[in-house]
Amino acid sequence: MRRGRLAQIQPGAYRQQLHAALGQSRRSASGRIRGQHLAVLLDAAREDLGAPGSAAADRLYEAIQGIRSVFVTSTSSKL
Repeated sequence: MRRGRLAQIQPGAYRQQLHAALGQSRRSASGRIRGQHLAVLLDAAREDLGAPGSAAADRLYEAIQGIRSVFVTSTSSKL
């Protein structure tokens, strides 16, 4: 299930933003992703990142969840 405000926009616009974010992350030699692209990736559901059973999509989703947990932990500690 999709979550967050970015997933609430029209499916076509969401897909376009997701593909732009994935493309930018692939092109980035430094591994850096701009804020707008990172926001889309952090909001993406696993099934939006690739076919079921795709090892690459699984690894990407695990990495995104790790980043998400760092943000949640750092935000929680500041409250």
